[in-house]
Amino acid sequence: MKTSDFYFNLPEDCIAQYPSKIRGDDRLLVLNRDKDIDDSALFVHKKMSDFLSLVDENSLLVFNNSRVRKSRLFAKKINSSQTVEFLFIHQYADGSWKVMVRNAKKHKPGHGYVFSDGTEAKIIERESDRGTEFRSLLFDVAVDEAWFERLGHVPLPPYIKREDALFDESRYQNIYASEVGSSACPTAGLHFTPDILEALKNKGIDTAFLTLHVGLGTFYLFALKKSKSIQCTKRSILSVKRRQIK
Repeated sequence: MKTSDFYFNLPEDCIAQYPSKIRGDDRLLVLNRDKDIDDSALFVHKKMSDFLSLVDENSLLVFNNSRVRKSRLFAKKINSSQTVEFLFIHQYADGSWKVMVRNAKKHKPGHGYVFSDGTEAKIIERESDRGTEFRSLLFDVAVDEAWFERLGHVPLPPYIKREDALFDESRYQNIYASEVGSSACPTAGLHFTPDILEALKNKGIDTAFLTLHVGLGTFYLFALKKSKSIQCTKRSILSVKRRQIK
């Protein structure tokens, strides 16, 4: 398998840099699964408001309720004027955090950093970090999700060529997101609204929720030219009632 097998042309002017003004007021591309149609009718252009008419009664829709952590933070390197950007990935059992940092080889064990609220952290030695863009940060005090909410930035994917804005805190998040842990948004659900979910319920369409945290695939460069397998990011399924899946 070659990574070039996955290449495709996507003009930058086709990548929306901002969400629609109103959530749910979005275009919807529908794949016609009727085998007897000709190619001209294979794809149908509709609106998200048409979604209800495309789902049969007694169907089950499964949604990913993973919530994006505001995991992009900036700190000053102690004894330096340098500002450093960290992308927080997950917390280790010892309380330290796995982070991604640019020019990681310049950030060595023992280096210290201070965040905008005065919280300090230092890089600690971890064997798995060597030769990678990852480092392990140990804080002088415990940090929690409230800390990330106060100081963090929304980690927009690299194909969005702008800084995050206040509206991204809600628009780059699914309305039913509840379980914090994703490094990027499960974007398939971004266009659903409370009205659409209520209409689905009224039509007799059942819903279930599971948690699949989105990992670093959005940010991580796949460097190998050839591979026998593609490693998926870690995911955890929390809850889908078995009786709902037939």
